[in-house]
Amino acid sequence: MKMSKKRGVLTQCLTPNFVDLLVTFALITVAIPIVIFFEVRPLISTIYFFILPSLYLLWRKPKNLVRTFAGSFLIGIVFGFSFDFVAIVNNAWADGNGQLIFGHIFDVVPIDHIIWFFFWAFIIIVFYEHFLEHENTNRISKNYIYAALPTIFIAIAVPIVHFINPNVFLMGYAYLVLGIFATLPLVLLVWKKPHLAIKFLKIAPFFFILFLAFELTALYLNQWMFLGEYIGYVEILGLRFPIEEFFFWICVSSMVVLSDYEILVDDLQ
Repeated sequence: MKMSKKRGVLTQCLTPNFVDLLVTFALITVAIPIVIFFEVRPLISTIYFFILPSLYLLWRKPKNLVRTFAGSFLIGIVFGFSFDFVAIVNNAWADGNGQLIFGHIFDVVPIDHIIWFFFWAFIIIVFYEHFLEHENTNRISKNYIYAALPTIFIAIAVPIVHFINPNVFLMGYAYLVLGIFATLPLVLLVWKKPHLAIKFLKIAPFFFILFLAFELTALYLNQWMFLGEYIGYVEILGLRFPIEEFFFWICVSSMVVLSDYEILVDDLQ
């Protein structure tokens, strides 16, 4: 009788979602020694930390791929390009020597970064759709086109304006300024739709662990560095990086992506 009860409790615990979460964590855990041992470049780290977990979740449960790709394109590539361009010209972050695989766009933004930004947004959206969203539709919000057109225009205009006047985007504490600007949709959404904040907070711990693991391995392997102006630094396991990186990327970037996704692609439900 007791054995039956134990089996019943175990069966209840091992739900499909719980198993998927365990496997996803296992993939990330295994990625850390592989990345460090083979001393891979950031784009290869992206395969282990972002792409393989995403593929596993896509295999386990079909997703709304039209919306997922649309959101990843707009948030990761279009938004990401302008954000990365301004960050790079201000030395908010920089690549380690010999870490890039592909060339640069306009001699500023590495193609590696664009690919990285896409799959960064992609895994967040895939994870969200897998564990918290249950709609079976590829319908995209009408807000998408209203956001896509101006932001594509901005992504084209930013390098043009920069080459006309290279000083126009220079600023102090660029990472802080860019981080605050990027976080505004999250603040707005939490204020207007507080129930979404609860959904976002459910997945934030997972991405905190994932992004912290990526950060520490990247710093250990000198995949990237921070040469700009920051409000302070965090040090973990002897590895030092800006407070802005810790807060805006590791702590809240998953919720920022989901705010943009809900406002521009999904249905705010």
